[in-house]
Amino acid sequence: MPEQTDAFEKLYPARRITLSSESPNWCTPEEPLNPVYEFCGKWGLYLDPFGSAHGLVRAHNIWLFPQQDALALDWPVPNDGTPGDNIPRVSFVQPPYGRKLPRCAKQIGAQQRRGAEMLALLPNSTGTEWWREMGVDLWCAWHKRIAFLELEVELLARYKARAKKTGKPCPPPPYHNVTEQLVVTDNGATFDSAMVYFGPRKGLFTDIFSRYGDIWTRPF
Repeated sequence: MPEQTDAFEKLYPARRITLSSESPNWCTPEEPLNPVYEFCGKWGLYLDPFGSAHGLVRAHNIWLFPQQDALALDWPVPNDGTPGDNIPRVSFVQPPYGRKLPRCAKQIGAQQRRGAEMLALLPNSTGTEWWREMGVDLWCAWHKRIAFLELEVELLARYKARAKKTGKPCPPPPYHNVTEQLVVTDNGATFDSAMVYFGPRKGLFTDIFSRYGDIWTRPF
């Protein structure tokens, strides 16, 4: 673990202790995934385009970078053009939240305009340019800050970097393992989240996700 910890230290400025929306290394916890699975119903979730080898997302297809680059590939649409094919192909999208987020948002916008149906878990940043570029017209403002998951080695690396910078002990906050490698701390995220929907089943989205936050629509 020491070698891994030293490598991960380089990912995190010592001035930043808690992960923020600028941090790329989030994994989705079960709480926002449960309504996603409910929405997908018997067909199940079709694709996680920004998959993690350590994540909890249960999808028929999980793309892992660099083998599958979600920014370069087209995402599935509700039917493949075969007569009689009405299988929904829902993608759950939680892109990296760091510097790549604007590029990811541009790809989300491009794919939803192609007709891809998706649920996207994003920072609730409605005033940003990248949010506007997606063409969002329906979303759920999550009722509380989500306690995202991260690798234990990354958590320890951040606090080790802080201690090295300050010259003072800086133990990590209390945390517990969700899996062998993923942990969650009591700190939670430093930003609000939104579940954004693109697709034709707006009523179903509203019925399910209104239990988790306020539903907002863009005026036309």
